[in-house]
Amino acid sequence: MISFLKLIRLPNLLIIALTQYMIRLFLIEPILNLAGMYLQISDLEFFLLVFATVLVAAGGYIINDYFDVRIDQINKPNQLVIDKGVKRRVAMGAHAVLSFIGVAIGLVISWR
Repeated sequence: MISFLKLIRLPNLLIIALTQYMIRLFLIEPILNLAGMYLQISDLEFFLLVFATVLVAAGGYIINDYFDVRIDQINKPNQLVIDKGVKRRVAMGAHAVLSFIGVAIGLVISWR
């Protein structure tokens, strides 16, 4: 489990989510309020949008590590996650699942 969290770079994903919420709360909403406008996306839809972004980013981190295994064996042999902590097949499956769910959520939000 720890290896998988390293693979998806959990701290980076938290920063992505936090950044999106901070921009919404402290930049976009105040500017819209000054102009007499309001957000057209609900809190639930925004949460789903952020969640979809985080899922796609996690899938991206996985596929990046998958294709960089050979280079990382030379440059960072002590920090390898794929093959040491997570099997290649599991990494590819996780990438496919996370990316698919993230894109599907994004499509549902955009369709609404």
